[in-house]
Amino acid sequence: MGKKRRNIQKGDHDQFNLDKFDDHAAIKNDHFASTNNNNNNNGGGGMSRAAKKRAKKRAKNSSIVTTTVGTAGANKEELAKSSDAEHKSILKQQSDSQKMQLPLDSDDDDDDVTAAIQLKDPQVGIKPDKIKKKKKRKDKRSKEKQLISVKHDEAKMDDNNNMDEIDDDNNDDDDDLNIMNDDDHDIEPELEELLSTLTPMQILLLDGTDATTATAAESNESHDDDEKEDEEAVMPEAEEAAINPKHVIGDITTELRARILLSSLLSPSGVTVNEFYQQYWGKRPLLAALDDINENDNDDDDEPSMKMSAEAVTESANHITRLDGFLNRTIIDEMIRKNKLRYGLDLNVTRYTDSMGNGLRHRITLDPPPKKKKKRSKNSIGVGGNDNHDDEEEELEYIVANPNDVWSNVDTSQCTVRLLRPHEHNDNIHSLLSVLESEFGCMVGSNAYLTPLNSQGFAPHYDDVDVFILQLEGYKRWRVYAPLNKRETLPRESSRDYTEKEMEDNMAGEEMDVVLGPGDVLYLPRGWIHQAETVSRPSGAPKMDGVKDDHSLHLTVSAMQNWCWADFLEMLMPEALESAATSDKSTSLREGLPKNFVNYYALNDNQLNRIGCAPLSRDRSGSQWS
Repeated sequence: MGKKRRNIQKGDHDQFNLDKFDDHAAIKNDHFASTNNNNNNNGGGGMSRAAKKRAKKRAKNSSIVTTTVGTAGANKEELAKSSDAEHKSILKQQSDSQKMQLPLDSDDDDDDVTAAIQLKDPQVGIKPDKIKKKKKRKDKRSKEKQLISVKHDEAKMDDNNNMDEIDDDNNDDDDDLNIMNDDDHDIEPELEELLSTLTPMQILLLDGTDATTATAAESNESHDDDEKEDEEAVMPEAEEAAINPKHVIGDITTELRARILLSSLLSPSGVTVNEFYQQYWGKRPLLAALDDINENDNDDDDEPSMKMSAEAVTESANHITRLDGFLNRTIIDEMIRKNKLRYGLDLNVTRYTDSMGNGLRHRITLDPPPKKKKKRSKNSIGVGGNDNHDDEEEELEYIVANPNDVWSNVDTSQCTVRLLRPHEHNDNIHSLLSVLESEFGCMVGSNAYLTPLNSQGFAPHYDDVDVFILQLEGYKRWRVYAPLNKRETLPRESSRDYTEKEMEDNMAGEEMDVVLGPGDVLYLPRGWIHQAETVSRPSGAPKMDGVKDDHSLHLTVSAMQNWCWADFLEMLMPEALESAATSDKSTSLREGLPKNFVNYYALNDNQLNRIGCAPLSRDRSGSQWS
């Protein structure tokens, strides 16, 4: 249809172009005659290259309508006066010029693309369907890369538009001090939901390269397999346009990756990151689990999985394995052997049991005590080379753990192994903490706990950190209690171990009693009392091949330690006071205290001693006043 339209245009304008030729023929004949006379020495009197370029330039400067046909007609009349060699040369140029100047019809895009490919390799036949699919895949990749920037720009625009409304809110509300609510790195809920379907390990390690390579391999296979091409041809348009989160994750910034990582950890709860900061962060616990495995009381272990649909089984399997790649018993054993972990510094072996036989359980630690070793100080050598034993210092030498002894205590004595700072020996955990530090804006640490079946390692207590409990293997029952009072809410120090009697007398009731399975995450604010015990697989939990339930292993990620306003002011005020007291611009803080200052402020004896003053009742003749 496009070619036919071109021929019609040419036929309609032939007569018009011939009429226009009469007005310009004389001028063009004079020009070409002059050119031929000045270039008789150029290979038989033909046009020089410069003259040909000038002729082509003048032809292009003519009107759009007369460029193609009119110029060709004028040149044909002039070429009649030239030699046969000149005719062939210039006619060939004009023919090529016509082909180049004819406008391409938009209806012939596929033909033009096919023709261009065949010009490169005439032996290769390209199907139009393959060209369209290739173009679709390219457009899809381009849309995926643009999605992040577009969504991020929209979020920023929304923040700017709503800035006036935020400023008009009640400034006295405590929630306004929460900087997290005004984060500049918020993302669209649809994009957060899409990317949070990735596992934490995928978010940490994927950069888009592996996903693109896999897609290219699949694309090559689809070109070689005609049957697969036919299936793709009938694929619904919505499914064809679906965005693969593995392609997008490599294009996001570090800040957004941190936000997506936290969203992935919380995703089973259905709570977004913004909702988490507003409703749970530092306020109350949050359980992120696929479902409540405690609701099903069926005694038949295999029947729950038999009743599950294929889709539910796949969903459960993906959930159970979503935290894989961080730790397992084999990795822990290798960590102990390779790094020579020490009791008391790098690991603990502990148990919560009735060791006294009085019916009351308490925590016992099986760590061998460190050895005291004397170390000579710089002043330990006296005059004349004699040793001065009074200046010797003592240092502690911690015992290196024997892996066989550690596992013997676990398997035989039902003890718990606690790994302190496992991120120092594990790159995956280190990456997890590093990205979360970008999200929380504070230091993030970790411990790991492996507890055998029907055992508990620690007494009820609360911590001075906010924790995310990542259940990696087995099942563990957690009982959580609210803070005892306002003073112990958001504490700055961890509590002592509570006895079972104290728990019964002082606790109004359990705030939460849940069993965590592989893939589950539990968030606990600091100050919330908790205790945990390893249990067998609940009847409501699906039975999966390869999932171990003879022990429990969880990774505790901690944040917000010594990171409150009081900690900040304690650090800031002494420095500010020192700077003001030594100022060379003011002496106000160095002036003496006023007369009768002690009586005016009614200081007690302890406070007076702290500032170097004796109580007023003491005899003035004493050394304190001399």
